[in-house]
Amino acid sequence: QAKADEFEALFNGSPIGLAITQDAHCRAVLMNPALAKMFNTRAGRTELPPPGQPPAAGAAHVFRHGREVPVDELPIQRTCAQGVELSDVELDVVHPDGHTVNVLGYAVPLHDPKGALRGAIGAFVDITERKHAEERLIAAERKLRESQHLVELAQEAGHVGFFDYHFAEDKLVRT
Repeated sequence: QAKADEFEALFNGSPIGLAITQDAHCRAVLMNPALAKMFNTRAGRTELPPPGQPPAAGAAHVFRHGREVPVDELPIQRTCAQGVELSDVELDVVHPDGHTVNVLGYAVPLHDPKGALRGAIGAFVDITERKHAEERLIAAERKLRESQHLVELAQEAGHVGFFDYHFAEDKLVRT
């Protein structure tokens, strides 16, 4: 009982989104509060729509590389269906109001005592801030390149240049 209590405390208190399938077809999923927050839903047991059906009205849509991911292709469902471990799966969770949460997903299969596949467990990390930082860095690098290009054009047009003086070597270097 102590181990079950410890697992429940970890599951419910983890800042990482966790999901455990509760059936062999991976339709019944138990979500912890962190994952429920990422998907803007309630923690606890959730029934996913059958393959080929869209998410319920008002539910978030999941995208990967700009393409909407059907429910049966989500990491935990793929792991459950194929029995393979998945890692570093980047997904964009887009809410009906347009708010997007970027997540990095992992999933591992669960087996029964006889080794048969019985489900999967998934972990999802919110990487939204990291993605925004990457976008800001890319924009800053682009601006720097544009500024450097303008400086080079001005130098060429004005027939001017810059130089560095290396004091230790007593040497003038033209650039």
